[in-house]
Amino acid sequence: MAKTDIWMPVFIGDFLKDTAFLSFSEKGEYLMILMHLWNLGGYATLEEIRGLTGFTKRKFDTKWKKFERFFAENSSGFYQKRLLNELNKSKQIREKRTESANMRWNANANGYANGDANGNANAMQTACPSHTHIPTEKSLEVIVPKKLYTLSCSNPPKSESVEQYKSRVMEWGTSFMNGEQPTLYKNAYPAINVYNELTRAILWLKNNHHKRKKMFDRFFQNWCSRAQEKGGGAKSVSNVSVPKAKDLTGYGG
Repeated sequence: MAKTDIWMPVFIGDFLKDTAFLSFSEKGEYLMILMHLWNLGGYATLEEIRGLTGFTKRKFDTKWKKFERFFAENSSGFYQKRLLNELNKSKQIREKRTESANMRWNANANGYANGDANGNANAMQTACPSHTHIPTEKSLEVIVPKKLYTLSCSNPPKSESVEQYKSRVMEWGTSFMNGEQPTLYKNAYPAINVYNELTRAILWLKNNHHKRKKMFDRFFQNWCSRAQEKGGGAKSVSNVSVPKAKDLTGYGG
């Protein structure tokens, strides 16, 4: 199954309007079904939907009489039209980002070490010299606070303008959020809000471009370590927005 985004847009106004006839608990049950469909790629059989609710057949049949109006069915199974559209949009955005990354890599490959890179965006991890010690006796999945090792690197080209640097900072932030790093960092640094800290780190990197960092991952790891030691750092800030893939908004009929 293809990887799905961790962000599922929820159109809150529409959701509340279209589910007004549902009870408070039924609204939550319906939203949970939508989230499972998002993770399943948009489709599920009726038996799969019943299984994920955990309801008995009798209870599910009663509930489904209310939920059924939100769904349509084809040869792939049941789906929610708006959710499926948003899922396809998300897939297209992800594909465009991958294509853009490949184009950037092809354009700048000669500026990186190992000039025989194959032009694939994934080759960036092997083409860049590693400045981080990678443990050989432990899996990278083992998270050690203050020593969260990573394979990625962000060495800049030999000549880079301020705007190019800021663009590279944002590309790194987007890549970080769309990968598995947020989950790993949450486990390693439980006292902090990783997304808030990432926002602050990105703002710092952009506003202090005269103090450019070569290794964004190492910089952010140290940033989180310091925030963890301070007990989570500052409380949430109202003037800084956490980066979002899309505005969160609900799924009605």
